[in-house]
Amino acid sequence: MTILRKTTALLPAIALALAGIAAPAPLRASSGDDLARFLAGAAVIAIIAKGLHDREKRKAQAAEPPRHDRGRGHGRGHGHAQPQTLPQHCAVQYRIRGGGSQTFYLADCMARSGVRLRQLPQHCSHELRTRQGRQSAYQGACLRQAGYRSARM
Repeated sequence: MTILRKTTALLPAIALALAGIAAPAPLRASSGDDLARFLAGAAVIAIIAKGLHDREKRKAQAAEPPRHDRGRGHGRGHGHAQPQTLPQHCAVQYRIRGGGSQTFYLADCMARSGVRLRQLPQHCSHELRTRQGRQSAYQGACLRQAGYRSARM
């Protein structure tokens, strides 16, 4: 249960307790002074609850890592870093079932070219069957969607 929910649940209980203390056993006509004190007390409680909520929100935001691009090419358009450029010489056209072809970037070639494979989106990784056996590769369209681009040579 968050602090806001705890505080929200506590407010009616405090209000009832204060109302019971403020009104003596025989009911009397409430004066404007009593109403003003009650409203002032309610305002103080609301201000305290809002302050607690804001503090909790700041703590939660401080605990989260910043959501800007740290040069990994994720989140196209967010942050200030340029998207990582993929080496064009690692791109291959791979024929797929049903005709047509797709561009893939061979993992071994990219690693030799200095691309940090751990930073590439894993959901773009595929295992290709080639004449040389199985090769790890990354689907070009998937990488472009993740903010990567191909170097022009």
